[in-house]
Amino acid sequence: MTNFGDVTLNDFDKDYVYSLPFERGKTQLVYQGYNGKFSHQNISALDFNLKIGEKIFAAREGKVVEVVDTFNSNCANISCAKYNNKIVIMHSDGSFADYAHLKLKGAEVKVGDVIEKNQFIGYSGNTGFSNGPHLHFSVFLNRIDGKRDYIPTKFKTSTSEGELLQEGKTYTKNY
Repeated sequence: MTNFGDVTLNDFDKDYVYSLPFERGKTQLVYQGYNGKFSHQNISALDFNLKIGEKIFAAREGKVVEVVDTFNSNCANISCAKYNNKIVIMHSDGSFADYAHLKLKGAEVKVGDVIEKNQFIGYSGNTGFSNGPHLHFSVFLNRIDGKRDYIPTKFKTSTSEGELLQEGKTYTKNY
């Protein structure tokens, strides 16, 4: 197993404000939030209700360290997590963002690409451990053996310069 980044890292930018990872002018529901009941127990991750084929945009600048977009199957069981299509981006502070459940051939970036905030990176889908089309988004610190320490993240929204998103609420990207 390969680890990306510094697995001992504890100092990261706790105040960074992320961009919503979908198109400008769109409003999206967070249908599963931090510590959600379906698959986010003890995990600071967000599920946005993007449909298959909707565009995904980078929430923060960084470098692409992993791309998987070869799968076309899903199920609502953890055993299907191995079929998660995803893009993982490393940030300048050593944290990572995971954009998961992309559609087959849904990545528009490749490993090594340097990404700008709000750059178009791929298409939403319904692959892997998924019970319906959506974009799974999380920020984490990498640990030994693929374990992750998830980080709650603040987002710029149409009503706030930086807020923690909540399950069951909708958010508009007007920038």
